[in-house]
Amino acid sequence: MSIGFFILIGFLRPHPLLADQRLSYIVSVEGISDRALLKLLEAVSETVSLRERPPVSLSLLQRRVNQDIPILQKALRSQGYYGARITSKINSDVQPIQVVFNVDTGLPYILESVDIHVIGDDTEKSMNFPDILDIGLTLKEPGRSKPILDAKHAIVRWYQKQGFPFPQVDEPKVVVDHKKRTVTIAFGVQPALKAQFGDTEFSGLESVNEAYVRTKIPWKEGDPFNAELLRMLEERLMKTGLFSSANAKEGKVIDEKGRVPVGVEMRERKHRTIKGGASYKTDEGPGANVSWEHRNILGRGQRWGP
Repeated sequence: MSIGFFILIGFLRPHPLLADQRLSYIVSVEGISDRALLKLLEAVSETVSLRERPPVSLSLLQRRVNQDIPILQKALRSQGYYGARITSKINSDVQPIQVVFNVDTGLPYILESVDIHVIGDDTEKSMNFPDILDIGLTLKEPGRSKPILDAKHAIVRWYQKQGFPFPQVDEPKVVVDHKKRTVTIAFGVQPALKAQFGDTEFSGLESVNEAYVRTKIPWKEGDPFNAELLRMLEERLMKTGLFSSANAKEGKVIDEKGRVPVGVEMRERKHRTIKGGASYKTDEGPGANVSWEHRNILGRGQRWGP
């Protein structure tokens, strides 16, 4: 075996002193009294999460700390602290090295206004819009990012309840006023076309009678579309005890009659249950008992058993 091979192996093998040269450190985040906010900052900080993998030099540790500051600022903005300031300090004169993030959150910025408007086609500009309470937002509260993002999905659900199967909502436009310490939000909505319920098709049925399943549909063909009724159908089907899953979903297109079909995918449960047990009676001695139940004896969810 050549000498060059051993030289190559020597380069690839970690230096035995490398682990000893790593700079162990501890991290603290100061200036935060809110425990939940403190936990959030510690969770997103790579300086915290990488403590068990310390760098080999102070410059690399400083780089790690510097890269953390915009991450921490983003987390603070998500909680409404758009004017927060963060400074850092590394004390290498002690062992382990101390890393300190000093956070001045300032006051949270307040949600001042929410605008929901139709974009694109003018045909539905006279339509109603959801109230901000319907989408989970409250004025004069901190402008946190999660409620704002949740509001986008709430707007979609609101329009689907009003008869619009395929509404589209743009990403919210957030404007921050640092002078007034306020946040304003605008949602652009494309409701698309209204529709009625069309034909409903079921898949996954094996022994359950489809005519029985259709009695659980809470709408009639031609009724205004309402996505909440799809969830109601799923609940009704699951309450029968005949299915392990039920998923109702509108089709992808509206037909020439202005109707949207519905597809329902189901998976049947095992319809027979056998239970066994042992017993002991002082006057009869040991015994056993067996019971059984059939939840779909005639294909319409009837139960039969002792």
